Amino acid sequence: MIILLITNLFGCSSCTENGLKPCHDEINVGITSPSPNTTFSQGQPLSLYANVQNLCGRDRLDEAIFDLTSDLEGAFPGEGHYADNSYLFNSDALLQIGTHNIKLRVIAENGANDEDEINIEIVENEPPTISIEHPTPDNIVWHTDEAIEIQIQVFDEFEPLDSLPLTWTLNGEPISDAPQYANADGTASIQLVEPPEGCHTIDVSVADILNQTATASTDLLLHSDTTDLEPYTWWADADGDGYGTAVDAVIACEQPTGHITITLEDCDDTDPTIYPGAVNEADEDECMKDADGDGYGAADADAPMNPGTDCNDNDASVFPGSADYCNDGIDSDCNPITPTGCYPYGQVDATLSEAYYQGEILDIQGLGDINNDGYNDVAMGTMSHNTAFFTGPFFGEMTTS
Repeated sequence: MIILLITNLFGCSSCTENGLKPCHDEINVGITSPSPNTTFSQGQPLSLYANVQNLCGRDRLDEAIFDLTSDLEGAFPGEGHYADNSYLFNSDALLQIGTHNIKLRVIAENGANDEDEINIEIVENEPPTISIEHPTPDNIVWHTDEAIEIQIQVFDEFEPLDSLPLTWTLNGEPISDAPQYANADGTASIQLVEPPEGCHTIDVSVADILNQTATASTDLLLHSDTTDLEPYTWWADADGDGYGTAVDAVIACEQPTGHITITLEDCDDTDPTIYPGAVNEADEDECMKDADGDGYGAADADAPMNPGTDCNDNDASVFPGSADYCNDGIDSDCNPITPTGCYPYGQVDATLSEAYYQGEILDIQGLGDINNDGYNDVAMGTMSHNTAFFTGPFFGEMTTS
């Protein structure tokens, strides 16, 4: 009775008419994840999920061939597993940058086969970023009694922020109790308790899956008394003459560009020729203006500059003691009572003239311009019965005394 029923079922011509048909173990493959055109960064782990079913309802795919390929890579690097009509493939390979056509082909033992494909995009893996949010760069000075919280923020476009390893150091030495990973939102923090006086450097580094790193640093300046900060106080030196001003002073562990250690204050930090002791006649703590570079400070300088004795600081030939020419309208020696003793006119000591005669003179007489140079010349009669001739110019009263 049973045998006749089975024979009739598979041998009758009316099976198709009754809704029954033979099953040839056909399979169906469908990739469910990732979604088409999903973007991955280079080096980012990739997982592919697919439904693989025997349409006859029988699971005969344990010995099937699962072939996953990429048009850019060929055989897709990684490892796959099949169980209960599901296929999972994991890859952490460094895939080529570009658009990959991923194709999954499954071949059953009986030769039945099917495939599915998707496109994914592999882009360059940018390094992560990190910043120290607290303390800020303008808030590095702390008292040794204060507890200091160091707060950081990391960011990576593709990788989970809490998967990125962190490295913390204090003055180059590892901080053992610092967090090794950030939180899911990329934040992390530690607290320094009673650090020693002086300057300290905190470095925090983050690495991604390709071991690309980024580092953020901050200095901390710890003090127990305000006098401890003097070696770390830097004055601005805008004109680069080696002297600065307390205006815009900076407290920092390292000397900032354009700043110097505390010095005598520069009375004009816009002019590199003006600074304490720059002028010859100035004391080392006096700040004079010497615009013409003659070594004498301007007499008319305004505060905070100290006044000098140069009556014309725009002319390097005018300064106290300079040769003062008569009748040229210039007070070259900054002495208004001249031209007495001015050069080359007036009365001067004989030894200061360009030529002089030492000895007794019987007489002195003007000769007129005997050498035709435009100046009168003179002759002198001496006690030795010699006559000495001197060419001009001569000015003033001629006297044997």
